[in-house]
Amino acid sequence: MLGLLNSELYNFLAKGVLNTTNCLQIDDIRRLPFKYPSFEVKSSIEILVKQIVENLKKNASYDYSKERAQIDEFIFELYEVPKKLRDSIEMNFLKEKVRRESIAKLEVACHA
Repeated sequence: MLGLLNSELYNFLAKGVLNTTNCLQIDDIRRLPFKYPSFEVKSSIEILVKQIVENLKKNASYDYSKERAQIDEFIFELYEVPKKLRDSIEMNFLKEKVRRESIAKLEVACHA
């Protein structure tokens, strides 16, 4: 579940479609579509999530982008998201991520 909720597809659906504010509610999560993955996919995602968590416990600044990309690929395949839509989600998600990071840096600079 942790891998699914943190995937690009779910982030896009939750924050880009259902609720465009910074405050995501439990009702928003309940409205997200859910498909049961095969045992193999579920096991693969679980292994990747456990690797991420273990590495983050050792090093809080661990870069888990490689594992996340694998999880995203599993989720996009599970939901049968076409390549063109995947690319659009990834571009929009990247733009939003850059915007949030810029705002965070600006806030830090203002408080310094």
